[in-house]
Amino acid sequence: VGDSLRTDITGAENAGIDSLLVTDGLHREEIGLAMGETPDPVRLAGFCMAAGHFPNGAITSFRWNGE
Repeated sequence: VGDSLRTDITGAENAGIDSLLVTDGLHREEIGLAMGETPDPVRLAGFCMAAGHFPNGAITSFRWNGE
């Protein structure tokens, strides 16, 4: 789970594990999203394809409320 294609998603790909891209993070503006906006699947797929990284899924945000 991470917000960077270049580090988080690449790391998962290299480790052979599934990945989940958080779209409200690092790439939000590059994808063309407002804060909290759900990405259009076609636009998100195009962004990932252009970057050459392919997460298994995507979520808008992720918050850890651990103590």
